[in-house]
Amino acid sequence: MATPTKKQHHTPRKRRKKHALSSGGKRRRRTTHRKGGLADMFNPTIAMHSAKSTLLAAGGGLGAMIVNKSILPPTASKATKTITALVAGFVASAFNMPTLGAGFTGGMMALTYQNGLLADDNTDFADEDVLSDSPMALDEDGNPLILEEGDGEPYWRSLTESEMIAYERGQ
Repeated sequence: MATPTKKQHHTPRKRRKKHALSSGGKRRRRTTHRKGGLADMFNPTIAMHSAKSTLLAAGGGLGAMIVNKSILPPTASKATKTITALVAGFVASAFNMPTLGAGFTGGMMALTYQNGLLADDNTDFADEDVLSDSPMALDEDGNPLILEEGDGEPYWRSLTESEMIAYERGQ
């Protein structure tokens, strides 16, 4: 076997660096126990985020109430209040506070439409006389009925001719 003319150097193995706090023993892989159920859904980060969102939304609703009572005139129309709510929600979202804007918009819409979304401003939809002209109930043929009580049991009976005349006269 021929000897090499140049001396070959042996490359040393890379050694692990010892940590100052290490015990020097073989490292063990630590298995983590995964918590399940409520612990996964509820942690301090999620709790803080939920609390902030809730408080911002409540603050937006409170702001809507203040604007509705003190800034907007009492004679403001539903359209004016709706536009105010949408603009305020958009502005709050533009300033990176969408939860506050959503709370304000929701609160303002609830105050504006508290009697129903499609409720009309004019509640005088029929004359009182028109409603009093009709009896409380009619049978299948359109004859007026009156509620009576006999032997402790309520039942509907037809009006007699004299009762019908008196009813029509308003007596």
